[in-house]
Amino acid sequence: AGEADAYALAMMAVIARVRDGHANLWSHWHLLPPRGEARLPIVVRFVEDEPVVADVEASWRGARSGLERGDVILALDGRPVDDLVTTMRPYVGASNEAALRRDVARLLTRGDRGPCEVTVRRGGDAVTVACERVPDGELDQRAGRTHDLPGPVCRRLGDDVGYLKLAGLQRTAVADHLASLAGTRGLILDLRNYPTDFPIFDL
Repeated sequence: AGEADAYALAMMAVIARVRDGHANLWSHWHLLPPRGEARLPIVVRFVEDEPVVADVEASWRGARSGLERGDVILALDGRPVDDLVTTMRPYVGASNEAALRRDVARLLTRGDRGPCEVTVRRGGDAVTVACERVPDGELDQRAGRTHDLPGPVCRRLGDDVGYLKLAGLQRTAVADHLASLAGTRGLILDLRNYPTDFPIFDL
């Protein structure tokens, strides 16, 4: 490597070969391609190997993006998505393909602030949409990162089934929540998220 950024990328490529999502050079995450401090106000998820607009942020920026849920992203600023993924793959450490695609989806629309031309497949047709990338600091950083049920941490789903999700569940509240679910025949523990506390032993 001839300079510091190239050295950091080389280190990231070596670390990625460990195939461990917890191992990375987090201090230099901004160097991963595509580079930029802004992205589109959408949530992208890979569905059957294709990057799909899973959600559009609720802000006015999202509403004005011109993108819709279900759009399949084909290209960004004329560059095919497959090329972007190929460029990113060597630097993203992940324990399996699903995890790699999750992380790639978060970075895919990154670039310079301002206009971005997005080609999508919508209803069988290729459509080009003029969008605008928004600075990361103005976007909801947690959007699209969990799949859990919106609403309270603890509730009854009918008379017989209790529900607890670890996103937002505090250790100090576990006993009270379980007491409120007394008499249910089943309990769903929703782990489709990252816990805000670690109440496993208390549960």
